[in-house]
Amino acid sequence: MIPWMLWIIVILPALGGIILPFISRHETPGTARKFTLLVGGLVALCALGALLALGAHTEPPALGIALTWLPGVGEIGLRASATGLYMVLALAAALVATLALDKGEKSPPPGQLALALGALAAANVAFLVSNFLGRYAALEIVALLVALAPLLALNGIRTAGLVYLLLRIGDVGFLVAVLLLRATGTLDIDAALAGGSALAVPVQMWIVGGFLLAVGVKVAIWPFSWWRSVGHQMQRTTDSWLYATVMPLLGLYLLYRIAPLLTADAALGYLMLGWGALGLLLALVAIGANLHESRRHIPVNEIVGSLALIVAGLGALSWVRVLALALAPLQWLAAWLSPAAAPDALETGVLERVIAALPQAAKGVGCALQRWHTGRLRQNLLWIALVLTLALAVFLTL
Repeated sequence: MIPWMLWIIVILPALGGIILPFISRHETPGTARKFTLLVGGLVALCALGALLALGAHTEPPALGIALTWLPGVGEIGLRASATGLYMVLALAAALVATLALDKGEKSPPPGQLALALGALAAANVAFLVSNFLGRYAALEIVALLVALAPLLALNGIRTAGLVYLLLRIGDVGFLVAVLLLRATGTLDIDAALAGGSALAVPVQMWIVGGFLLAVGVKVAIWPFSWWRSVGHQMQRTTDSWLYATVMPLLGLYLLYRIAPLLTADAALGYLMLGWGALGLLLALVAIGANLHESRRHIPVNEIVGSLALIVAGLGALSWVRVLALALAPLQWLAAWLSPAAAPDALETGVLERVIAALPQAAKGVGCALQRWHTGRLRQNLLWIALVLTLALAVFLTL
């Protein structure tokens, strides 16, 4: 049962993306949105059903319908794994939830929705495919669909080309790592990653470097964050889902999957720590710089991606999966709070009201502290200085 559910997860959105433009020609404008909601909901239900069925198995099921694409690369098929199915469920549910915010005139055009369904199908393949070559092909399709979005929405041929070129840089890093992993004798993802830890350390460093390049580009962490800003010029579903959720989630999943290779050398840990700390700092600075702009964009993907690099550098690799699963709901929350694209009941902007209340709240806290310390502030500071001095003296004598 599970293998067929996996193929439904892939084939249903792919067929939906193909027939959606033809359906929308003869129906009302809202039909495309309703059709996309239906397909996304069915994919989420299938992923949930596969997860429940997978929990009843004592052993992971074999490949569903396996294909032999090129000689020497092994079979390419879909394999059920709890983490992969959770990613599919999170991605499909995020599409449904984001579309639920866009009603009436805010509904995306049929072309953008067709791209979204195609990206959902290709991303599901990337989450579930068993072979590195199949995953590379799926990632290429997602990158192409992401690059086509500004071409349809903005008529920006040059912008589309630049987005695709930047995403190709990440795919080149991924491909280099995969070609080096062929030294293990297989391109099966589980077997290749397990055998990769037995390769020479310099080879492992090149492999991890290629994968980390792909992660950085897909998650849109500095200095590869430019392509993410293109989504800000487009409709909310394209921006918050296709640009800010699909590609970053694929990057975080890749970071989680290469965990067996991240312990090859201590320098990798320092690299991820430094890169993640710098990316987090720049994301927070960007939030502060845009705090008073009329259209605010919270860089959820950069914050979550930077935190994932930090925890990976610290060796807490299980937290990478937690952060990956948290990306979709956090991004949806950021889209819901967006004042420029909020639903009708929130046109004034939840974030505006929160920010407007901050000075008054800070003033209230300051007055409360002042009343609390009236007549005793200098005495309390002296006691704190004395205690800290004694603690420092004790520490130096140890």
